Amino acid sequence: RRRMSPPAPADAARGPNTTLIPCDGPPGFDPDELSARETWTQVGDGSFGKVFRGELLGEPVAIKVTANARPDRIAGLKRDLWYLSSFAHPNITRVYGGFIEDGDAHMVMEFIPHSLRSKRVVNETNRVKVLADVARALVRVHAMGHVHRDVKARNVLVTEDYKTAKLTDFGLARALPGGTTREDVNPRLTPKIGPPKYRAPEVERGKTYDTSSDIYGYGVMCFQLIEQLRRKTRKTYAAEVDFIRELGRLAMQKDPRARPTAMQCLTMCMSWLRGGDDAITPDIYPGRETVREKYWVHDAMDGGTWKQTVEASHSQSASESIDDEDVEAHSPSPAVADVDIIRCNDDGGVRSIDAQRGRKREEPDGSDTPVSKPKRVNSTSTDLCQQTAGKIQGMRLAE
Repeated sequence: RRRMSPPAPADAARGPNTTLIPCDGPPGFDPDELSARETWTQVGDGSFGKVFRGELLGEPVAIKVTANARPDRIAGLKRDLWYLSSFAHPNITRVYGGFIEDGDAHMVMEFIPHSLRSKRVVNETNRVKVLADVARALVRVHAMGHVHRDVKARNVLVTEDYKTAKLTDFGLARALPGGTTREDVNPRLTPKIGPPKYRAPEVERGKTYDTSSDIYGYGVMCFQLIEQLRRKTRKTYAAEVDFIRELGRLAMQKDPRARPTAMQCLTMCMSWLRGGDDAITPDIYPGRETVREKYWVHDAMDGGTWKQTVEASHSQSASESIDDEDVEAHSPSPAVADVDIIRCNDDGGVRSIDAQRGRKREEPDGSDTPVSKPKRVNSTSTDLCQQTAGKIQGMRLAE
């Protein structure tokens, strides 16, 4: 098994041998940790191929396998893999990685047993909660400047406890022109794409479309949920049926500008679930300004590493405390910063220790604690001790 590569150029020759190139996959995924192919059981199929249930280190996973080596099918699977790995979200299916075996492309993702196209599932789950989950996933996708283009009941999976819905199958998704800062986005949108039943009028006519086309498919799905409800359930939950029907009507308006956004659909669903009045109000969420700024960690932050750089002031004060002989004999290691470590004694005294050789160079206040070799010190504690040492040294000079 070999890990799968990014999409091949559009003009690549047909066949899996020219479109599938092994490459390194996401860290932490090893296709050899999957159970043997003989133990997989088929749980679904489609135009792309088949879906099997297997195990990854004993945990159930879904394995999507291409049954057609056409370049467009391979590209669709790779696009699905890219979107699922790029848009991590509680309501988007989680993907673990991809690999190649016997010339076929495989994608491994979390196993979610139910689909919204099942009548039994529709009658068992909370329909408004499902619609809220799908809208929440679309909020994330649309905010990133992308459009799904295949929103339908079949592509909504429901967890085993029937409490959470997740959007899947991003094989037709793409970035919208002007929606991102990338320069490789094709300004031309493909017309008549996606299932005919779910196509928005502007998509069917080959007109320019945007994220509102996903909302149209969302509205079609609303009416499908109602159709799959049992007659008794419709009578029992008449108010809920009326809400879903009106939400679907708003989402399926012919004018794309009149359709609610994904955020407005989500807000209406949450208002209904919380028992609010006037849930059907497209402008219920006008937006709000906050002072929140996004923050993320991109550098390695694993524990037990040496501090590589220090502030200029600390570096200068540390270098002044080293005598000329130590500077000439000192040979720094590339893995350790060339600084002194100032350690604080319990009685308030300060000991300066060479970080490279662990040699005690001064020992005020009568401390007789032996020093054997340097220890890794938390960078914040080191800075604090260096500041304390500087203050003590300044007091002694003043005296």
